Formats: sequence, structure tokens, C-alpha cells
Amino acid sequence: MVDTVIPTPASSLEYVELVDVEDEVATGFSGLTTRIDSRNGVASITLSGELDVATVPVLERHLALFESNGIGGIILDLRELTFLDYSGLHIFLAAHTRAKVSGRKLILIGATHATRRLFEVTSTEFLLDDGDAAGVLDQFTGNQGRRTARIATPDIEADV
Repeated sequence: MVDTVIPTPASSLEYVELVDVEDEVATGFSGLTTRIDSRNGVASITLSGELDVATVPVLERHLALFESNGIGGIILDLRELTFLDYSGLHIFLAAHTRAKVSGRKLILIGATHATRRLFEVTSTEFLLDDGDAAGVLDQFTGNQGRRTARIATPDIEADV
């Protein structure tokens, strides 16, 4: 079963792609769900489930779509990813290389202990530790140029 939605750079949507029931039974995997949000020139892709050889094409399609639409940054949220194999790691490395060549930012956030372990044993932790992450997240949320300042009492903060 595949729900196909083509996002525009300014859209906010949820895109869900599930494997066909026959494929799930034959391969024994639970699949990958992606949620996509795009705003302010930055795309966010939340990955839930398993990123492996059978589900990598789902992420590849999303990345290709945003890379061809001129998005300035892509955030991959790994907090809900329960499994990651070498084919998933390979797509992260390839996307990182394409981002560097094109001047785009690729940020991976929220790696769990289980998924972080693969980055550690392959010496690819550099994919997770990007010093520009805060700037890309600020652009995505529209908080560019805002500062937090203390006003009136020490317990109240406001955006200025």
C-alpha cells in the first residue's frame, strides 16, 4: 500500500508509505513510516520503524524529491527509528556527500542508543554531530534572528 503525495517546499504534510502486506510477510520486516514537514526552505523527515535494505527506497525517494526542489536543508529525525542496517547508513553517507557538494545542509538528529551504535562501530559519528544543526533548526522553525531575553522577573522569558 502506498499513499503518494508530492510536497511543495512550503507545504506541511504527513506522508506515509507502508510496504505491501505480501512483501511484509515474505521479508519479515515491519516497514518504515515517514512524516514530512517542509517550511522556510528546510525539510524535516521523521523516520519511524526500520530502515534497512527493504525500506531504503522510501527514504531515497523523499531525499531525491527535496534535493531536486532546491531545499536548503534537510533534517532527518531518527528518534522513532527502531532499526538501522548498513544500507540505511549508506544512504545517510550518500546524502551527506550530495549535500556537501550542493551547499545544502543535512542534519541527523535524535539517534537512539541502538541506532547510534552502528555510527560508532563504523566511525561515522560525524554524521550525527553537526555544529550547524541549531541554525538549520532555527530556520525550519522560523526563529532566525530571535533572542531570548529576561524581562521583569527572573522566571519569565520572552522572544525579542
